[in-house]
Amino acid sequence: MKVGDLIKTSSYIPRIPVRPKEGDAYPVGALPMGTVVNSVEVFPGDGARMVKAAGTGGLLMRKLSNKVILQLPSKREVALDPECMATVGRLSNIDHGNKHVGSAQRRRWLGRRPASGLWQRKTGYNGRKIRPLPPVKEYKAKIPDTPVMKFTLNGEGPTRPVIPSTDRVT
Repeated sequence: MKVGDLIKTSSYIPRIPVRPKEGDAYPVGALPMGTVVNSVEVFPGDGARMVKAAGTGGLLMRKLSNKVILQLPSKREVALDPECMATVGRLSNIDHGNKHVGSAQRRRWLGRRPASGLWQRKTGYNGRKIRPLPPVKEYKAKIPDTPVMKFTLNGEGPTRPVIPSTDRVT
């Protein structure tokens, strides 16, 4: 993006995918597969919940019947409603995770706790395990709870405060 570029947004999902530019906001159902997106909603109208860290971007993988599969930066796949909004492109400050901290104390200033001080030799048992990815996580709309019933007393009961009676002699 450059200074002066127009940023478009739309909540309409056309039959043919739109041709997005970086910075535009569209529903994930309106974007072509393979688009890199950020600031993705989990539920329509709920606000951005995923892919918000510096330098990250999610990838639209495929469309199922009424869901869109999004691959998160952690390689986990989630199924979203096609009306969920997302911003096209990768977030800025890509080198955020690669920046050299310099000292252990500066890591503490940044809010990171120290790792264990005990060094343990690693054997082949601790090596890399190639495991299958977890199944696609599907987010469903929240079912509203039953309304809370409030009971109030209007003009009923004693007109003066109730003082508990005691048998004690003072």
